[in-house]
Amino acid sequence: MNKKTKVILKGLVTLFIIICILIVIFFAYTFVRMYIGIKKANTPITDIQQYSKIIEEWKSFSPEIVSHFPKEIPPEATNVDFYYFPGFLQSGSRIELRFQAEKVEIDAYYENFKEFTTKSWHGDTWVHRRPRGEGDSEIIELSKDFEIMQFDENPDDLPEHSKEHGVAISKEKNEIIFWAEW
Repeated sequence: MNKKTKVILKGLVTLFIIICILIVIFFAYTFVRMYIGIKKANTPITDIQQYSKIIEEWKSFSPEIVSHFPKEIPPEATNVDFYYFPGFLQSGSRIELRFQAEKVEIDAYYENFKEFTTKSWHGDTWVHRRPRGEGDSEIIELSKDFEIMQFDENPDDLPEHSKEHGVAISKEKNEIIFWAEW
């Protein structure tokens, strides 16, 4: 083999190795990005500081099911809980904001929302998620003093993984839960 052929062959081998390294880097980068995305989609967010940002994101892609949520958490709200699960594949997205307020404010919410209600029932048959700490939640049933008010058209005929939204209000505890799921 002459010297010129050896140089060309060495150059081709070097080019092949560089291309292989770039392919490995590309797939590693893609895998890491997918892993981060999947992990993010399966990690609930309970930090109330994130509420305004997340509600704005939802309003950009599904405004019809979060239009009843307050733009920001009212400053007079107490015992505030926030739960957001982005969802991935067959696990649906869910967002909830729960807080207590003065009786006058809860009564005003109730009067406002009862005109949008398409279905209503009381507590023990509705499952709610309550944050327990960073990225964790517990499933609880609401007590009978909560009236769950659903705002969806034909709420009894909704297919699985459909968009649903409404509020749960306890006039006894002066508490409200805004909820939406998709």
